[in-house]
Amino acid sequence: MGSNANGISNNGQVVGTQVDVNNVPTGANYTGTATNTSPLAAAAGQTAFGINSAGDVVGGSGSSAFYLPNGGTLQTLTTPAGADNAFGINDLGNIVGQYTAGADTPGFYLPSVSSTSFTTIDQPLGAASTAVNAQGINNKGLIVGFYLGNDGQAHGFDANIANASGGTLVGTAIADPTIPSVPGEPGATFVFSQVLGVNDEGIAVGY
Repeated sequence: MGSNANGISNNGQVVGTQVDVNNVPTGANYTGTATNTSPLAAAAGQTAFGINSAGDVVGGSGSSAFYLPNGGTLQTLTTPAGADNAFGINDLGNIVGQYTAGADTPGFYLPSVSSTSFTTIDQPLGAASTAVNAQGINNKGLIVGFYLGNDGQAHGFDANIANASGGTLVGTAIADPTIPSVPGEPGATFVFSQVLGVNDEGIAVGY
């Protein structure tokens, strides 16, 4: 047993989920600080991924995304239809995640939980968005995540919602990191990368 810390707000509140011995989420979610955590009342099978400074939480099960307002009750995201996971929420209540549209799973940007329209986030390749994970959004509208490239590997992207047009936003590829050469060691390069979070300074993290 253990836990994954999946998101942190600007005021230091963390959200995450407990995992079993195989690192599989158990559905038992939590929120709090390093010294004081408490159970989070999310539905069975749901994983909490993101939290904002108001304590509002988003997450999903891989087949349905949710929004859980601080002190309120869990709501299933109905926009976009087919929302699988909500991965990030900023202090303005903007939500990003992934949804299913036929054979594709593009990313999405939702202005607020009550919005009836959304923006589709496509991969930088300009082709069908077979797999785009919009993972995080800062308070300036900068979105980060990763997509499945033509090489079959995941690669990071970023996009700014201000550049959306006609309900679509195309991501910009982020080059995979390079490994500095080390004397006496064989050379190596990364073959994939995932960008998972970004702060208001535009500094992103991932692996």
